Amino acid sequence: MRLAILITALAAPVWQLLANAPEVIPLWRDLNFGDAPSVVAAKLSAHPNVRSAKVKETKRSGQSVAVTYRGGGIEILGQTFQIVPVFELGSLKRVGLGTQPGCANRAFDEYNAMLRTLRDKYPTVMLDQAGPSRSEIGQAVASGTDSSPASVERFLSNGQVVVLYQLRLTAAAPPPSGYSTNAKVNALARLLWNQYEARARECEGTGKHRMQHLLIYMTSKDYDAQMEGAKDRDALAQEAAKSNL
Repeated sequence: MRLAILITALAAPVWQLLANAPEVIPLWRDLNFGDAPSVVAAKLSAHPNVRSAKVKETKRSGQSVAVTYRGGGIEILGQTFQIVPVFELGSLKRVGLGTQPGCANRAFDEYNAMLRTLRDKYPTVMLDQAGPSRSEIGQAVASGTDSSPASVERFLSNGQVVVLYQLRLTAAAPPPSGYSTNAKVNALARLLWNQYEARARECEGTGKHRMQHLLIYMTSKDYDAQMEGAKDRDALAQEAAKSNL
């Protein structure tokens, strides 16, 4: 048998297997869409800022991966993020990264620095969203509360993966005031006010306002499905409203 025919004959089954193989979509670093929890745990364990990553059984969602860190998390542009892998039917569906609440006095600068860096890797801004203005972020900082957070968000894509980048903004409400005949109640009230005022003095005097950086990585197909679901819910709400008009 001629060499070219032999190689073609041997390669045919291989090409067929490759054609039937699922597409590998990296969601974040080397975490791929569809990875099993054990695979995700092994990959995260190799990260220098991760102390351990272990598969856990949960009643609500089956398996999850619990991660502990060296230094509190993974640093990105001066922010410390923690990782939340999201699984569906035993396969990795999304990857979430989030920070703990921090000072909000540099919200505009920090948000735009992160957004510029993301756009180097995910250049397409979805929904024709322009970069947030200082006024937009300032209004969100002023309006967000612990009970009703405000947010500024953008969707970006590289074709395969869509990233939701959200800045979540809150503000602590002052503790209840008033005098009580109970000395213990008064002492507790003073303690709560002292804690509130100490927090307010942080962050150059803006400490009652806090912000979190949140990143959600999903496949483009997942994003499209979410958008279609939102459109369907909006259409049902409009139809329901018509009956009351």
